[in-house]
Amino acid sequence: MRTRAHAALAVVLTASAVAVAQPTVPFTEEAAVRGINFQSLSQAPGFGQGVAFVDLDSDGDADLVALRPAGVLGLYQNNGQGIFTDRSVNLALSSMAGISSADFDADGDMDLFITRWFEPNVFLRNDGNYVFVNIAPALGLNERAAAMSSCWGDYNSDGYPDLYVANRTLSNDPLPPFGLSMTPNRLYRNNGGGSFTEVAGPLGVSCGQDQTLQAAWFDYDKDGDVDLYISNDHGASACFNRNRLFRNDGPAGFVNVSAASGTDGCIDAMCIALGDFDNNRFQDIYVTNTPAQNYLYMSQANGTFLNRAVEAGVASYATGWGSSFVDIDNDGRLDLYVANMAAPNRMYWNPGSPANWPCPNLAQPLGLALNGYSFGTAIADVDADGDMDLALSSDFYQLQGPGRVRLYINQTNQSASWARFRIVGTGANRNAIGALIEVRTGSTWQIRSIVAGDSYKSQSEFVAHFGLGGYEAIDELVVRWPGGTVTRTVRNLPARGTWTVTPPAACPADANGDGLVSTPDVSAFLSNWFADIPGRNLRSDINNLGGITTADITAFLSAWFAALAEGGC
Repeated sequence: MRTRAHAALAVVLTASAVAVAQPTVPFTEEAAVRGINFQSLSQAPGFGQGVAFVDLDSDGDADLVALRPAGVLGLYQNNGQGIFTDRSVNLALSSMAGISSADFDADGDMDLFITRWFEPNVFLRNDGNYVFVNIAPALGLNERAAAMSSCWGDYNSDGYPDLYVANRTLSNDPLPPFGLSMTPNRLYRNNGGGSFTEVAGPLGVSCGQDQTLQAAWFDYDKDGDVDLYISNDHGASACFNRNRLFRNDGPAGFVNVSAASGTDGCIDAMCIALGDFDNNRFQDIYVTNTPAQNYLYMSQANGTFLNRAVEAGVASYATGWGSSFVDIDNDGRLDLYVANMAAPNRMYWNPGSPANWPCPNLAQPLGLALNGYSFGTAIADVDADGDMDLALSSDFYQLQGPGRVRLYINQTNQSASWARFRIVGTGANRNAIGALIEVRTGSTWQIRSIVAGDSYKSQSEFVAHFGLGGYEAIDELVVRWPGGTVTRTVRNLPARGTWTVTPPAACPADANGDGLVSTPDVSAFLSNWFADIPGRNLRSDINNLGGITTADITAFLSAWFAALAEGGC
């Protein structure tokens, strides 16, 4: 094993014509110098806290949300270059555990759902300017249970993001009568208009007495709707709590395919990290565990998975909590960060295809091997320099002092290229939660999904980031919006920038969206076109050939004259 590991350290792979070797420039921990000074308390109930990157003020960059067991909700406003202003508020809460975010009411700003350990859950409606109002009681979302985490996904494809809450059922209630909590997991269907209906039981996804720590929505079979994966604690002893995968069959409901898919791990499962580790265009699942070993479920692209953690060298053999797939060096391959308890954290660098495994752990030379009690992880490009940074929520014990949120800034050499995509949703799902984004460079495909709540009690930014290695353009971009009926393909996109991708126009000639094809559409198109050029917004890329060029004017006018001749689109 040592021989293979040492060989992997020397592997140099190529992307296009430019060689990409293992990263040598470290991350630097810069939370304090960038304005983040947030402490958490040791020995917190509910097994640590989460952390999230959320655009709270709708200015296009990732702000930071941090939790502690009691008192202050950490809110840090990003100025766009990774310098943060403290906008924290004292909620006078005795417990905060996990965080997820969605624009549930489609008013243009992100709302925050906070799970709490044996205290009523909190749902903070964002009223702008960092003013939040707890509307959980009014919406029936303030249940008191052993709540661990939450996640959002539009399971019924009605355009409204729905909320799943993971409860660690059978946990000991600290208040009289001191019994075991019997509250199962909850699925709150978003009815629109500011109301929810709890439907987990009728849909068969409440998971009974499972001790769930994390859940995540993602389209594992790429059929257009989001499926639900569940990681359960205390499964190792007698396989009492296996992990579960529920396939979404649309109107037919959910089907439990845990055993058939090979994802029904009998372990003490903690987190769920999602990412395509081998670039086969299907997402894989990483689940942390006790020192027995973490699991890496590799999708076989046919609805089944194989645990290949040992072969990949990512079994870790430590008690793990949060984890994130992230391309740390923009070489076009996802790497894997793992937060541990009472052991150094890991950063597994991906040397390429399984033929090049095992993946070396580069956490120590990269400055990421924090040795303490680490829990939630989240990723974002906080300083807008084209590489991914990482936030970590951690507690310290013994003589190491109190825990605090850490912000690791990526110092990767920018010789490797990259591109980022902000997906505009359809209907009320404005952030396109559940969308799949694929890019092709040469013959290699990469895939990302917009996920609201995964890892462990945490959430990463919604912008989809792709490392491109030596490629300075994307040959093909394919976006599949939630529901599976809306797709868009764009070709020849320049690299090194953030693109805003809108759904394809129902009528390209109707530039002002008034439902008519008339003279004002010409001026509206030109106005959109000039506005799109500096912002890399693809709404006026009529011919989907990448970038905004004069060819789009020709394409628009052709569609406009044709629509006039036919009396409309």
